[in-house]
Amino acid sequence: MSLTRARANLLIAGVIVLAVVAYAGYAKEKWKEFRGEPSFRSSDTTSSSALDVRVRRAEFKSRVPNWLPLYPGTVPDAISSSQAGIEHYFTVRMHTSDHCYKVVSWYEDTLKRAGYETYGRFQYEDPACTSTLQADGPGFHRSFRLSASGGVRDVSISVTAVEREVSSGAEPSIPKWVPMYPTAERPKHLDATSENNGEYHLNFSFSNGDDSAKVYRWYQVELKKRGLTATFETAPRSAGKLESHTADNRRVFNIHNSPEAAANAFIIDVFERQQ
Repeated sequence: MSLTRARANLLIAGVIVLAVVAYAGYAKEKWKEFRGEPSFRSSDTTSSSALDVRVRRAEFKSRVPNWLPLYPGTVPDAISSSQAGIEHYFTVRMHTSDHCYKVVSWYEDTLKRAGYETYGRFQYEDPACTSTLQADGPGFHRSFRLSASGGVRDVSISVTAVEREVSSGAEPSIPKWVPMYPTAERPKHLDATSENNGEYHLNFSFSNGDDSAKVYRWYQVELKKRGLTATFETAPRSAGKLESHTADNRRVFNIHNSPEAAANAFIIDVFERQQ
């Protein structure tokens, strides 16, 4: 065999090997797609998902009142709010890698510059650190209570603020799909928590003299219209409970009552998870 012919055969063999490798890679990618496994070709989807997360976090952050300072570099993990008469309570939870003393010192300086009087600072370390602080604004219109605690590079921050003499604003709301019993007055106190993963929790109560069986039958019918399956049970002396949810558990509505409670109070717990 001549040298030229040997080189030609070697070249042909190389082309065949490259073709086999390329086909194997193609088949592997198609198998990943069939099984739903991630591959390098899904980078556009990954980028899109990351963008969605950033947008959701930014929208979640926008729910915090502009007068409530967020610690630099943090994104709220959860937001709780409740309206009680003329007082509106708002709690934000965050995480940071900074030491808890540094966190509280930053809040102390920030609130002082805004005209707040700070007091009640307390801190200790054994071995995890804990630091707390309270502050009242001019005219006692707003107050803060905050704490920071945790270990090395994992500190949890909780800031609770109360705004007084407010009749409107960013108060918790009852979702439109939640039915209200016809003869029930609008609840005076709402307690809500929003998580940055899209989960929303709400609880409130109302008083009513109707028998619990009548109340639960009404809710069972109304919840069914909204796509929730509801079951209830009652006991002597008008005690009882009702539990309901959608097929995908994205919405949950539970209510219970006890005749020992004043004026036969019905307590409602609502859960909703956004897509």
